[in-house]
Order: sequence, then structure tokens, then C-alpha cells
Amino acid sequence: MVFLMWLYAAAKFKIDITHRFFEPGHSFSEVDSMHGNIEKAARKRDLFHPDDWTAFIRNAKENGEVYDVVEVRQEKVFNFHDFVNRLQWKKVVNNQKVMWTSVKQVRVDHLHPDTIFIKYELAGEESKVIINPHPDTFDISLYELKRAHQAAIPLNPKKIKDLKSMLDLRIIPQQHRPFY
Repeated sequence: MVFLMWLYAAAKFKIDITHRFFEPGHSFSEVDSMHGNIEKAARKRDLFHPDDWTAFIRNAKENGEVYDVVEVRQEKVFNFHDFVNRLQWKKVVNNQKVMWTSVKQVRVDHLHPDTIFIKYELAGEESKVIINPHPDTFDISLYELKRAHQAAIPLNPKKIKDLKSMLDLRIIPQQHRPFY
């Protein structure tokens, strides 16, 4: 899905995207540190409302500037499943099967909206994965994204039961009852 979103963005906005994957165990990712800070701070705090989480995450860092939190509303979540199913994801140009879990770099560019360029070694040669074998019948840049959900996402009945129990037991503070 992510590669498809990159292809779509490259074609739609006329940009190029290159992503290099970290070597497991040999890298530092700022996002790992961020998640660690959030988890550590969450152990010390009870959060009952989505708005509580936004403010909490923003301020979870102990030093330096606060985290920039971008809230995404449900209408900004799109369904890429039917888009994915229109395309081919299994082979490279020389008919070898793509070993997706061994890919070290992925590149997409707006001049080749039907191709993903991959490398198995960063210093190695690129291979082309033609994911749209019929560009004359399907133009990625013209694809109209569809919302993933047309209505509110329903809660699982077990979740509803648990929330009602937490309300009855007054575990959830009174001021948050209207939300639940």
C-alpha cells in the first residue's frame, strides 16, 4: 500500500520519492525514540478522551521542542484496495520474483508512474517493477481516491460492553461521559 501511495503522490504532484530501509540492528530511527518517550510518559498518566491523547503526545518529549501532532479526520483516510488490485506486484522486468522483504531501496518518479525502481543493495543496480502493465487503460495520476469509510466506524460490541462497564464503575471521569 505504501509503495502505491508513493506512486500516486509522485504522479499526482510531479515529485520523485526515494526511500532507503534501515539495516536491522544497525540504525537509529528518531521515530523509535519518539515512541519510547510516548510509552514511558503514558505509564504515568490516565487518558480518557481522544483530545487528551493529542495534547499528551505533543508534550511527551522531556527536552526540546514539543512534537508536532497532525490530527487526521476520518474523511482524510482513503481506500487503496481496489487501486492495488488493478496492478501487478509480483515480478521485475527480467521475470524474476520480487523479494520485497530483501529490498533496501525503493524509488518512484513522476516520469515513470507505472514503475517502481528497487535495489537489493544500496550500491547495487536498480531493477524495474512494472506495476501497471496497461498504462494506456489506467492512468494512476487520474485515479480518483475513495474514502475508506462513508460513515462512522462502528465499535465492536465487546468494546461497547467494556466502555459501559467502565462508565458504571466510574473509572471514566464524569466529565467524559457525554463523549462515551
